[in-house]
Amino acid sequence: MTKLSPQLADGAATLLLNAQAVGIIRNPDLSIAEKARLISPEDLALLLHCCESEDYILQELLQTLGKLLIERENLGGVATVSMAEMLSFSGSLNTLIGGLWYCMAEIRQQALAISLYHASTIKQ
Repeated sequence: MTKLSPQLADGAATLLLNAQAVGIIRNPDLSIAEKARLISPEDLALLLHCCESEDYILQELLQTLGKLLIERENLGGVATVSMAEMLSFSGSLNTLIGGLWYCMAEIRQQALAISLYHASTIKQ
């Protein structure tokens, strides 16, 4: 069974540090039962917590980015960053966040399925 390293409390960094476990979760060649055998309920809980934490962080980033764009518009000629630069930055950040959200959703979906399998085997 894999043992996760929670050195960085939450989010994408912890998932990257535990790429082996994430690889097991996302491996389409393994059944849910095989994945459950390889990853403990505690480690799944940590992965799910990381996904939820990252989701919150990404939402905060997008909300703040929206506020910055509004503030930039109101600064006019005083702004040190041009609107073109802000739009380019926001597009890049939005693309990055979209990709992370997609990956987090896949990890979360598989981790939840494995967690349900763990729960069903405990009841038996």
